[in-house]
Parts: sequence; C-alpha cells; structure tokens
Amino acid sequence: MAEARERLVRLVERLPDAYEAPLARRQLHLLETPVGPAIPEPPAEAAGSAARLADTAGAYAIQVGAFSVEQHARDLAAEMRAKGFPEVRLVARDGIHRVYIGRFATREEAESLGDSLIAVAAAGFSIVPLTGAD
Repeated sequence: MAEARERLVRLVERLPDAYEAPLARRQLHLLETPVGPAIPEPPAEAAGSAARLADTAGAYAIQVGAFSVEQHARDLAAEMRAKGFPEVRLVARDGIHRVYIGRFATREEAESLGDSLIAVAAAGFSIVPLTGAD
C-alpha cells in the first residue's frame, strides 16, 4: 500500500490541476483514514451452521472476483494478500470460486475499503452480504 500511496502523493504534488488530482486526493484521504477494529473470524465448522449464521447476520464483504477455474481465484487472492488487504478468503459454492476481502458490520464500512481497493489494486468489486456459507 505504501507504493500506491507514494504514487498518489506524487500525482497530487506534481500535477495539482490534473483531471485525476481530485480523485487522487480522495483516495489518499481514504488510505489515511483509520479502519475500525478487526471483526473476529467466524466460528469453526464444528460449531454448526446456526452459530455461523448468527455471526454473519448483517455482515458484509467485498467480492473482488468470481471464477469457474479455482486457480484463477487463488491467483487473485494471492495478489490481494500481497497488496496488504485484510482477511482475503476463497469461498467455493455451486462451481464458482469467489474471492472475498474483509468482514464489515455495515455496507458503508465495506464501501470505504472498496474505494481504497480501486486506488491500490485497480480492481473492480461488489459489496455482498455474508451468509452462513460465506
């Protein structure tokens, strides 16, 4: 993330009137805004699906990819981990391998990190509600 931050700072300093400068300033602000406390991992499989559903009620994640080929999902997950994103995980369901980042209490918290995701990883994303299967 430090490298992306440095690029944004250089853009704002060298080209303050550039078309991209306002977006770069917003992304810098988002990168410098502290993120709330980490949300604990869901209970282990042995705890049962009722506990998992209760733990994820009202929770959201950022989905950065969905692939029919598992290796493609693994590659994206490794890239997101290397870029420093929290709690990157793979979820396979119905033949689709999804890559999720984070676990957020509100949609707004997820959107906040999503804005940073665009700046740092140049990746598209969707905010998705978590279910017991996620």
